[in-house]
Amino acid sequence: MAAQLTKGDLAKVVQEHLDQKLKDDELWRTTTDKLPRQRYEYDDAEEFVGIAASMLFSRKYGPWVGVTEKFITDKGLPIKSGTSLFRILCRELIKAEQKAARILMKRIVGNYENEELGWWFPDDLTQVSGLTESPIFSTLKDIGRPKAQWDVMENELLRMEADGEITDFTRGWKTNIARKLFDFYKTIPDPKVEITTPKTISDKDIIKAHLNRIQKRDKL
Repeated sequence: MAAQLTKGDLAKVVQEHLDQKLKDDELWRTTTDKLPRQRYEYDDAEEFVGIAASMLFSRKYGPWVGVTEKFITDKGLPIKSGTSLFRILCRELIKAEQKAARILMKRIVGNYENEELGWWFPDDLTQVSGLTESPIFSTLKDIGRPKAQWDVMENELLRMEADGEITDFTRGWKTNIARKLFDFYKTIPDPKVEITTPKTISDKDIIKAHLNRIQKRDKL
């Protein structure tokens, strides 16, 4: 890598990083014998998309400072930590990983309609071998990203249903339930992730699925 980086150089190295991750992920999906854990994989990817958005919005990059420093070392890039160029690269890597997670969410449910056929093939098709894990998931574990305690909120929603606390199905009832879960979440000792609005809860797939099920049950 040249001593002076151009914007083309930086864009290329980030794009190559993203492409390689997506190629290796599809190689893993093609060759692994591991049974899919669809719900958990999807939840992990969805969780990261939200955390990435929060980092990009707040400009507080947390563990991604270390990820960026390692990336610079591995690629031999002439970028010093703490500089404007370092922050540019840090943000671009978060964007790349966020994009990878969004694509992963589609792959998990079998949606490949926007992917070009065969683009991920390795150069030597006679040497295809499996990976032990998707590189996208390994990155999520490497940065030690926190997870909101969705299982706790799911259990609270199921308790509310079982105890007959969900009886009002007038307009806006889902929002009201999300507010109650939001208030409940604030009582959890040391929550792993700060949830700032009830909408974050009502938009969560597992919560949304239960609310839709409860609504259908009420109409029976």
